[in-house]
Amino acid sequence: VPVQNPPSGWSSIAGNYSSVCALSNVGTVYCWGHNSQGQLGDNTTTNNFIARKVTINGNTRPITAIYTSSNYGLNTSVNSFWAIDDMGQVWAWGDNTWGQLGNGNTIDQPLPVRSGSAALNGVFVTKLSISSSEGTHVAAIGEISGVSKLYTWGSNGTNGTNGGQLGLGTSGASVSTPAEVTSLGTGITDVVARGQASSNAFTVVLKSNGTVWTAGNNNTGQAGIGTEDTNLLTFTQANSLGANFITKIYAMDASGGGQVAAVNSANRVFFTGYNAYGNLGNNTTSQLNSYIEPTDTGFQTK
Repeated sequence: VPVQNPPSGWSSIAGNYSSVCALSNVGTVYCWGHNSQGQLGDNTTTNNFIARKVTINGNTRPITAIYTSSNYGLNTSVNSFWAIDDMGQVWAWGDNTWGQLGNGNTIDQPLPVRSGSAALNGVFVTKLSISSSEGTHVAAIGEISGVSKLYTWGSNGTNGTNGGQLGLGTSGASVSTPAEVTSLGTGITDVVARGQASSNAFTVVLKSNGTVWTAGNNNTGQAGIGTEDTNLLTFTQANSLGANFITKIYAMDASGGGQVAAVNSANRVFFTGYNAYGNLGNNTTSQLNSYIEPTDTGFQTK
């Protein structure tokens, strides 16, 4: 790809179906491709076929991470990007239909804006997770004086049976400003956001005590709480993991539902949720609402 005023090298890339942003090794961002909602951050909605530099906060601070939706499939609805600078501040641009840019409104932004300029003031954000499929809700781990908490914003569902993925005790109305999930307390070590505004949206959190918590859609048992077809408005602990100390979490969504994998401190893996194709490895195609190990109990991660 031709690059306007190219840097000496690259450190990471974030891409979706129709647009791409790359992070240089000096902390600057370049974007190219489709630009229908200003997702290239150049203050236009004109497609660009060369990589152009994006001005973020006057380029006064280096960017350390960039994000877009985790769905690399054929979905043209992914039109937003996010970035974290070296001060832990979040910046976002592009589609803002669901308030996913976190700047207090639902107006598309063709230039980077600060996410949660007030709500995240004094918070050092260490990680973002952008919901797959359309990038309509966002979860962030933020630290204050070394204490980690969870913040969420964006789409919170469209009806009573699909919502609550922000874990704030409500569903339906979008939240356009980052909100702390106080019910989870502190000690957040990882988070994965999945799904889209209209279906299968959920968020999974790992805490420092090795427990796993889920909010949002649970239509295929992806929360691992022993029930399914429920809508979790607040984060609920996956009690089916018992005394297992979990160190890693992974999640995915499909047209039929969601599934989650959890790895414990002994490197054993447990699955729950959508299983239409036997993808949970338990020798059936029935969905599960409690975590299980694959049928081969010797299965381990590396």
